[in-house]
Amino acid sequence: MGAQIGYNHQFGKLVVGVEADISFADLNDTVRDGNFITQTTEIERFGTLRGRLGYANGSWLPYVTGGFAWADLNYSQTCPQGAQFGHCSRSGAYTRSDDATATGWALGGGVKYAINEHFVVGAEYLRLELDKEGFDFGAPVNGEPVGAADLEIKADIVKLSVDYKF
Repeated sequence: MGAQIGYNHQFGKLVVGVEADISFADLNDTVRDGNFITQTTEIERFGTLRGRLGYANGSWLPYVTGGFAWADLNYSQTCPQGAQFGHCSRSGAYTRSDDATATGWALGGGVKYAINEHFVVGAEYLRLELDKEGFDFGAPVNGEPVGAADLEIKADIVKLSVDYKF
C-alpha cells in the first residue's frame, strides 16, 4: 500500500516525467546461524524519486524509469534462553535491535493504460539496490561482545497501480 505523485509531459509520442512514491511494507527476512543467533531484517517503508521516459501509443504507455531510492530498515539479533553451546550459551538470552535509513537507486520499467481521461491502471517492475548500512548493537551482554552488522539490501519490486489524472 502506498501513494505516488508525479508529472508527465508529452512531446508528440515521447513522454517525459518525474514521480515520487512511498510504499508501506512489512518485508522481512530471518536467518539463524550455527550458534543459535537469530537475525531479522525488516523494511518498514520505502520510496523513490524517479524520472520516466515513455512512448505513448494510443491508450498505452510503456516506459523505463530510474532514480533515487530510500528505505527505513530495522535489524535485530536475538539469542534464545537455554542455548547449550556457542555465543548464546556464554552471553545468555538477549534481543538487540537498531534502525537506519538506507539510500541507493531504483531502475525498472512498466506500462500504463488509460481507461478514460482521468483513470489509468498500471504495472511496474523496480530493482532497488541500497548502499551498505551499518548496525551496531552497543555494549556487551554478560561480557560477551554482541557485535555489529553491515547490510546491503537488494530487492525486486512489482507494483500495480490505479492513478487519477487531474
